[in-house]
Amino acid sequence: MNIAIPVTMPAWLRETDVSSIPASFDAIIDIARDLPLRRLRRLLTPTGAIAMVGGEGGRVLGPIPRMLRAMLLSVGSRRRIRMVMAVAKREIDEQLVALAADGRITPVIERVLPWDAAVSGLERLESGRTVGKVVVLGRE
Repeated sequence: MNIAIPVTMPAWLRETDVSSIPASFDAIIDIARDLPLRRLRRLLTPTGAIAMVGGEGGRVLGPIPRMLRAMLLSVGSRRRIRMVMAVAKREIDEQLVALAADGRITPVIERVLPWDAAVSGLERLESGRTVGKVVVLGRE
């Protein structure tokens, strides 16, 4: 299973013609919201799905217009787009840890930094140039 987890949409993907990228993802977790839904959908396998996370949007209606577009794009399509609301549940976390331990899912980690470099890690995230997670190790 191929899963794309864009935390911040990298510039190369924003500027790339997605028709040149093979439709090879079974799931895309859309956190960044920088890429139009139609472009994201083109990256999916024929039965793939997009999970939209978060609630950003316009000043008046918030995320509602994007949610409505997602519903319309999903009508009659096997490529589903769904909203996901984050709720922390211990049993889900335990399942994810087990899947990662078995190698069935693999997080994309761009870099691992010591505690003293936490500020530079946050600056990197805010720059929008990350592809994957930036991990900051705790104090020893």
